[in-house]
Amino acid sequence: TKIENWKIQNAGGYPYDNIGYWAVSVSNGNIVSKCEIKNSYRAVYFSDNAQILNNSFSNIDNYPLGRTVNQGTPVLIGNTVANVGNIGILIGAFGADSPTVKSFDFGGFTNVAYFIENTQTIAAGNVVSIDPGIVVKYTPNGLLSVNGAVKAIGKANNKIIFTSIKDDSGAGDSNNNGTATTPAAGDWYGINYSGTASDVDNILKNCEIRYSGTYYYSGTKGAIRITDCKVSMDSVKVNFSNSCALGIFGTANPVIKNSQFYN
Repeated sequence: TKIENWKIQNAGGYPYDNIGYWAVSVSNGNIVSKCEIKNSYRAVYFSDNAQILNNSFSNIDNYPLGRTVNQGTPVLIGNTVANVGNIGILIGAFGADSPTVKSFDFGGFTNVAYFIENTQTIAAGNVVSIDPGIVVKYTPNGLLSVNGAVKAIGKANNKIIFTSIKDDSGAGDSNNNGTATTPAAGDWYGINYSGTASDVDNILKNCEIRYSGTYYYSGTKGAIRITDCKVSMDSVKVNFSNSCALGIFGTANPVIKNSQFYN
């Protein structure tokens, strides 16, 4: 199915969850092409092999794009943005097919950030891989809850960054407000590994975790919190944490090497 040369306006009402209330939702191999999407709260939500081609996004209050991260190969080509709240892709859910978070260019910007609002959960048995160079930015109360596994293996010269939406030093001014906001310790909750998390596939290598470490609702502390499981950390830098950098609970037995904990 293809929609082309449509004008879509005044849609995408206030969301009650991350995968609802978008002006357009596109999945499978369906195509949105040469459309004018404007004056909306959120614009296009995509998944699978969706194609979003040569559209214009303007006056979008919040996110121009959101997606379910699954094993599809979506295509984003030739789109333009003007006056949008955030420049990047909101993660609304993780597919249960062990997907990979890959880089996208959008609206004239290279390797745009991904965003996480509130809690996004990786289910038990699901392994989410993250490609080198990916930047994931969190809004206040943002949390990555790992009941399965996150395999984030960056490179020494192309690190994976988990940080605040206010941090313009990774993927640029993603919240599109110039210098109106600056990041601070405790801007988001952190990464939480539970007792069902994999002891084999949870790897953080050549990663940075910034401006996190606020209290989580369970009362535990740490930008990274590991409970009753094993996480391998190699060449990880945790910086600007509010409470502490790393919390180890229960029978957790992380393997940590070549890592740095600052500020």
